[in-house]
Amino acid sequence: MGSRAGTGRGVRGPTGRLSDKVYGVPNVTGNSRLQSDVLEDLSDARRYRRWLADLARPYLGDDPIEIGSGTGDYAMEWQSDVKSFTATEADEGRYTALTQRFAHHDVVAVRFLLLGEPHGGGVYRAAGDTQHSAAVSLNVFEHIPDDVGALRATAALVRPGGAVILIVPAFPSAMSRFDLAIGHQRRYTTASMRAALTSAGLEIEQVRYVNPVGLLSWYATVKALRMTPHNGWALRTYDRTIVPLARLLDRLPIPFGQSVFAVARVPSGRAGVPPGRAGVPTDGAGVPTDGAGVPTDGAGVPTDGAGVPPDGAGVPPGRGTLS
Repeated sequence: MGSRAGTGRGVRGPTGRLSDKVYGVPNVTGNSRLQSDVLEDLSDARRYRRWLADLARPYLGDDPIEIGSGTGDYAMEWQSDVKSFTATEADEGRYTALTQRFAHHDVVAVRFLLLGEPHGGGVYRAAGDTQHSAAVSLNVFEHIPDDVGALRATAALVRPGGAVILIVPAFPSAMSRFDLAIGHQRRYTTASMRAALTSAGLEIEQVRYVNPVGLLSWYATVKALRMTPHNGWALRTYDRTIVPLARLLDRLPIPFGQSVFAVARVPSGRAGVPPGRAGVPTDGAGVPTDGAGVPTDGAGVPTDGAGVPPDGAGVPPGRGTLS
């Protein structure tokens, strides 16, 4: 079978690079090189990676898309479970590496993706464009200043009833110098995650904490001792001995953890519609429409796109009588 990789094309910005934005924001939030180094330096945490992959696995469906695939390690974890898989990146270097890694892969396609860009490679879907069974994103949304807007854009990629699956760092009190260096805008609680999902118009299925042991370890090593997570004997030992214990504890309703795990559903009628006001269809520029492309005031009254209502005879502007 032929390659499916490289199906996405980058958007050339003023600098000539693939894009001047990452995750739909004007600049990379944090040190992009450090972010890539961390991804590579945690490659020894195989049991931990499999654990997170297993959390998401039941919700993926047959054709999921991953937002922020990094080095592609999670794509490899999931590729045997699906018919097709779309890995995405908004960082030029990581996108290039992903394209090379999956250049001859039969299941995994690679796409350059900016959240919240309505044209030229953004997530808004054209009529008839394929939508995905689910969108999954692990440790990405904490980097995005407008996480609610990014959630709305992500939902536009998913078929009605499909899942949006997230794992993000937990507890603002665990914010460390390391978090700030790699561009974390926030750490979540279950309450703040629920608020974000609800504001984005998604239907919450579950939101809970995972890995309480990891949170205690984070406070001790990264927050207090200012250590940087990286490959080595300590990480391998943690992965071999502590992660299996943490997975056992995950069966208990412990009210804290290193991460928040969330699953929400795209309501019927929401998928593929660029987000404007909640429940109001819009065009790619954010102008309310009736769902068939006719501008409205958001309450279903036709307008000229600038808020001007029909004339006194009920004729929408620009739609005179037929001759």
